[in-house]
Amino acid sequence: MELDEFIQHIDEARLRFPADAEDSLQKGAKRMTKEIKKASPVGKTDHPRKLNKSWVCTMKGWTADTLHAEIRSKAPHFHLVNRGFRRKNHLGRFVPNKGNDLAHVGFLKKTLDANWPEIRENMDKDFYKRVRDRLE
Repeated sequence: MELDEFIQHIDEARLRFPADAEDSLQKGAKRMTKEIKKASPVGKTDHPRKLNKSWVCTMKGWTADTLHAEIRSKAPHFHLVNRGFRRKNHLGRFVPNKGNDLAHVGFLKKTLDANWPEIRENMDKDFYKRVRDRLE
């Protein structure tokens, strides 16, 4: 059996066993959330909405076709850290950023690109372990 055929059989099995697919997806989403938390920058100040402690994973969808995991940040300053920002002085004029201001630009995309293939493979293996007795 070729790899493409195996992937096709796994996708067909996801439609036949949606509860097991949901469990595997949830396990993979939790793992990705942990990796994002590890990669999140940690600031020096202590405040209640720290970026590395604000990640939440929820499952959305009711059927096997629409089921997906949603990972989001509750921190109100996430967009500033991830996309970068330009500082302004008290007069509203832009001033040059300091060296560390732009150090974490795009950390979310970098983390997803680095960890997704491994997590996807682990999700497939976990799903196969759950349904291999019921496959024909």
